[in-house]
Amino acid sequence: MKNFDVLKLGTDQFYQYSKDSYQANDQLTLTLTKLINLAKMQLNIEKALIYLFKEEWVLESKGEKDGAPIFNQELRNLCLSVKNNHEMIVINESNDFKIEPQRLGRLIGHPLFLAVLPIIINEHCVGTLSLINYASTQYGDSEKIVMEDYVYLISNQLIMVQMEQQHRKNTQALIESEELFRQMAENIQEALWIYDFQQKKILYISPAWEDIWGRPIGDYYENPWLWDESIHPEDKGITKLVQNIKGNTVVEYRIQQPDGSVKWIKDRMVPIYNSEGQLCKLTGIAEEITEAKINEDLLRKFDKLTAVGQLAASFAHEIRNPLTSIKGFIQIQKEAIEPYFNLIDSEFKQIECIINEFLFLAKPNQEDLFQTQDLIEILNEVLSFLKIKMMFSNVKVVIDFPYDTLCIWCERSQLKQVFINVLNNSIEAMEKGGNIEIKIRKTSDSHYTIEIIDEGIGISNDRIERLGEPFYSNKEKGSGLGLMVSYKIIENHCGSIKIKSEVNKGTSVLFTLPFKGSCSTEDERQNVDEQVEKVFHKVDERQNTAE
Repeated sequence: MKNFDVLKLGTDQFYQYSKDSYQANDQLTLTLTKLINLAKMQLNIEKALIYLFKEEWVLESKGEKDGAPIFNQELRNLCLSVKNNHEMIVINESNDFKIEPQRLGRLIGHPLFLAVLPIIINEHCVGTLSLINYASTQYGDSEKIVMEDYVYLISNQLIMVQMEQQHRKNTQALIESEELFRQMAENIQEALWIYDFQQKKILYISPAWEDIWGRPIGDYYENPWLWDESIHPEDKGITKLVQNIKGNTVVEYRIQQPDGSVKWIKDRMVPIYNSEGQLCKLTGIAEEITEAKINEDLLRKFDKLTAVGQLAASFAHEIRNPLTSIKGFIQIQKEAIEPYFNLIDSEFKQIECIINEFLFLAKPNQEDLFQTQDLIEILNEVLSFLKIKMMFSNVKVVIDFPYDTLCIWCERSQLKQVFINVLNNSIEAMEKGGNIEIKIRKTSDSHYTIEIIDEGIGISNDRIERLGEPFYSNKEKGSGLGLMVSYKIIENHCGSIKIKSEVNKGTSVLFTLPFKGSCSTEDERQNVDEQVEKVFHKVDERQNTAE
């Protein structure tokens, strides 16, 4: 056995022994020593000790006659026999309990009275209370009841300690769990949130919310309805769905950020009910799916474009053959229809142009003749071609070309077709006439922009997203193929089209294109570079002279 520590509690001294690292808390030790003192006084007992089996913890009072601790292996074995039987052992001069005098002497120094009582919790004997006296001691039913009462009090104290330890353990586990949840919530891209219907307030929002919604989290804690205000006007129905939610729900909706930008959100919502079956809380995980939605729209447009391409190829083939025959017979009869031949021939060329558009949709990269061309010359040809239409529509063109020539790498006819399509749309958007401004700018050493700005009726934001789709048009008799072809041509030129518009104010179409296309050879690209540098050098000289 290990040595005892002497504890001084008030005027009394106690021996304490513990195995390994077990330590009883101070409050328990203090309470148990008080109980031992009371038992000694009430029963007129000299020594008392408590022994807990699992912890191997002993608390022993110091006797008046013998200052040495009495707990040894013999007494421990006696306590273990009580543990096995769950029954108390009492030894005094008057009972019939027999134990060898030699062993009893080794046990506790020849006492005249010894009682070992089991301490039972939940039907398990967890320890013993031993009471020792070296003088004659009266023992009867009343003394037995008093001893059992003290055992009961000791049991209660141990139960309270176990409950306190369990509470501390549960609290620590809860703290660790909350910390784990916090780390997870603060390090994922999705936004976690919890809303309380009864208190009508948000209980928790993770930091990712601020990145997605574009507002400080504190704003939503102060005003929970800010979430509803952020929802896109066309998706306001989501609010009613949330208020009447019946089970786990996944919804997709749009939100408007403070800067006016729109984002798509996917929200997985889980309702929480109280014991009465009433909806009390709603929790969810929200993630931004804007990019996925854009890809989805692109895939849908691609599917439509593929279908249109297949239809165009078949349509163009079926029309071109009979038209070729008709054109041949008309040329044979040219003298007979001389007054109308030029008109008929012009209309045939227009039909051929339309057929070529269909063929371009079917095989957009077929026979592209990329060459070094002058962009200023191309635009002037387009303006000349549309001059009559602009005059009758009361439309004026304001050009802002800071260069006399601008050499680029392109397929001339296709680029002209793009400018004609866009300018036609601008003219038709200004029913009462107006101005069209055309600007050309060099944005970098490798790219330039052409911007066409009109004063037409404008286009709403939701319609802009669908521009370029086959068979989608803002015009009553439009097919949507013209702008779709334009998008495809600019894409083949390694460029991009960006459309901005405001209803009743006008539309801006911005083309961004490289000076040298991906199809050009190294020598041709070098030639383009040299000509471009000459043009911009002349512009710089002109500006310096003006200054």
